[in-house]
Amino acid sequence: IGAMLGSAARTVAHIAWILDYVPGIAAQQLLLQGFFAPRIEMLAAGLPAGRRRVATVGFASAAFVALHTPNPALMGGVAIAGACWTWHFLLHRNLLAVLASHLLLGVTAMAALGPGPMLHLRVGPGALELLLR
Repeated sequence: IGAMLGSAARTVAHIAWILDYVPGIAAQQLLLQGFFAPRIEMLAAGLPAGRRRVATVGFASAAFVALHTPNPALMGGVAIAGACWTWHFLLHRNLLAVLASHLLLGVTAMAALGPGPMLHLRVGPGALELLLR
C-alpha cells in the first residue's frame, strides 16, 4: 500500500518501529505480570480474594506508572491499561493476549496522537529531555 501511495519509505520506517517496539512491550509485560503482580499478590495474601485482586491490580498498576515517569501521556495511559492488563492476566494467565493488546494500544496511540504528545514513547531522562524543550 505504501509503495502504491508513494510513501514506501515511511511504511518501512513504521514497520521498523513496530519491530523495535515488540521486544520492549514483551519486557514490560514480563516485568508487570511476572515480577510486580506476583510479588504484590503474595504481600496481599492475607486479604480476602476480591480485595487481594484489587490490591494487586492497584499496586502493580502504580508500579507500572512509576516506570513510565516522567512522560505524562504514558503515565495516564498505563494507569488504566496496566490495571486492565493485570486484571486480565490474574483471571486468565494469558500473556499472549496481554502482549497483543499492548502492541495494538501502543501502535494506535502513536498513530492517533503522533510522537509529539507521546514524547516518542520515551521515559526517564529521554522523556525529561523532551519535556524541557
